[in-house]
Amino acid sequence: MSILRNHIEKIDVLKDEITEDTEKILEIVDIDSLFRMNKEEIKTYITEILYDYWESKEKMVENAIKLGENKA
Repeated sequence: MSILRNHIEKIDVLKDEITEDTEKILEIVDIDSLFRMNKEEIKTYITEILYDYWESKEKMVENAIKLGENKA
């Protein structure tokens, strides 16, 4: 298998995982609550969700960084 094809397949796997995770995140976001929040509350709410996601996906992020470094 070519190096480029292998790289693209690994990128596709990461994209699929992120897409699946996006659906899960959207399920936990309370849209009704967001509409009642002011700008600062929304920022805090979304930041907490994103930090939780970041922490839960540390291995995936490390793999994505390594994949980019290997390509570079």
